[in-house]
Amino acid sequence: MADPALKTSKLAYQILGDVKKVSPQSGDVIVIEHKLPLATGDRMKVQQQFQSLFPKNQVVVMQAGMELKLVGNGGGNG
Repeated sequence: MADPALKTSKLAYQILGDVKKVSPQSGDVIVIEHKLPLATGDRMKVQQQFQSLFPKNQVVVMQAGMELKLVGNGGGNG
């Protein structure tokens, strides 16, 4: 029996349909950002779909409004 938490909404299919062409290298992290809020089940479904498409990559589905930034220490050796 299908897990009701993984029920896919029309919005999730619209997001999956608007995918840009990407060619990630093995080990690259794929970050999916979106503007509209998604239910947890929809984010999980998007995550699973992309993870199956890119098994050699980690896939992160951000929540609406979240940003991903990298803050480094400047590369100094101390």
